[in-house]
Amino acid sequence: MKSKHFSTYIASSAFILAMALSGCGTPSTVTSNPASRAAGTETISGATSLPTNQAGMSGAQNAATTNSSASGAANASTTTFGGPLTVGSTAPDFVLPNLSGTGTMSLKQLLSGGKPVVVNAWASWCPPCQMETPDLVKLANQYKGKVQFVGVNLTIIDKVSDAKNFVHHYNIPYPVLLDPKGTFQQSYSVIAEPMTFLVSPKDKILDIHMGMMTASDMQQLVQLGLKT
Repeated sequence: MKSKHFSTYIASSAFILAMALSGCGTPSTVTSNPASRAAGTETISGATSLPTNQAGMSGAQNAATTNSSASGAANASTTTFGGPLTVGSTAPDFVLPNLSGTGTMSLKQLLSGGKPVVVNAWASWCPPCQMETPDLVKLANQYKGKVQFVGVNLTIIDKVSDAKNFVHHYNIPYPVLLDPKGTFQQSYSVIAEPMTFLVSPKDKILDIHMGMMTASDMQQLVQLGLKT
């Protein structure tokens, strides 16, 4: 009996780790319960499960390693708008509504400042998105004025109310856009959440990272952008 329970525990742990490293594929329906509270999570606005211990933890501490980042030819993401999206491809332009409700914002506008742009696609119910966000916030504050960060909520598989709670919970300082019709998700072929794209000031894709990033991954991404 003990052996059976141990095997179940190992299998469950492996699944959770794989989800953290590779990203989410489907919306979460987990709600708050005694077990989740004991694990240090809380449910905000129904389906959104947010960690309550982020003040003392970072994405790098939550996941020691990750191998979901790719570059060059191995970093292809098939898009329905113009073929494969790979490193070196022209970044598809987008025009998306602001979460704040103040009009829209396009990639061209974000690039107009002459800075590299980090585009992070996420969903509020996605645990890896929740885990990496504190480090993204730290990095955005650290490189303010040098690198432009923008979040894209995959609203077609999320809720605006949950996205607003997510932004408030993590005190996200950079613009957050909504993708209610899935146009960004399609043009950038977001097949897992989170998914992050580095765009050069000349609108070229410099890197594509599928799944959760550690603090170290993010630093490397930013340094790559600053070299352009």
